[in-house]
Amino acid sequence: DGEETLKEPYKTMEKAQDFLNIDNVLRKEHFFVNEETGYYCAKRPENMKKTFCLPKSKGRTGNLADPSYLELREDQVKALEEFFRPFNRQLCDIVGHSMSFYTDYC
Repeated sequence: DGEETLKEPYKTMEKAQDFLNIDNVLRKEHFFVNEETGYYCAKRPENMKKTFCLPKSKGRTGNLADPSYLELREDQVKALEEFFRPFNRQLCDIVGHSMSFYTDYC
């Protein structure tokens, strides 16, 4: 769930690690908010002094004054939905539950 990942990335990482049946090495204490961007950064479990943060350019649209370049026509949306439908269903089967943004696809 992208919204959860933005707000509480440690919960998403815990779910992913549980799903993959691996040790939970990324926990809440490994994440902190970057004051400059407002996004979470991660500390490396093996060395808490080393961090990973997304570049400043991530999480921002290219042109906030005119976001229309991001819009798709209805026929484009339908074509993409049709193409990805079998893959989306397969993902839902693998994950074992519907994700909030997938309710129409599972």
